[in-house]
Amino acid sequence: MKRRLRKLSLAEAGFLLKIAAYASEGTNLLQGDNERGQKGTPLTVKDLARIADCSYPTARKDCEDIH
Repeated sequence: MKRRLRKLSLAEAGFLLKIAAYASEGTNLLQGDNERGQKGTPLTVKDLARIADCSYPTARKDCEDIH
């Protein structure tokens, strides 16, 4: 994981930082918090694009690159 983080572009690292607050402890899910999506419900790429203030294609690409 550490190697992967070092290889992220600045844009990808920024995207990851913006969505990190939605990570569910102990899982690999990003979940809503009632402000952004329903609480406890997995977030969609569309939700992540709104959170990160970027386009849907950018959010999708960044999610794929980080995964």
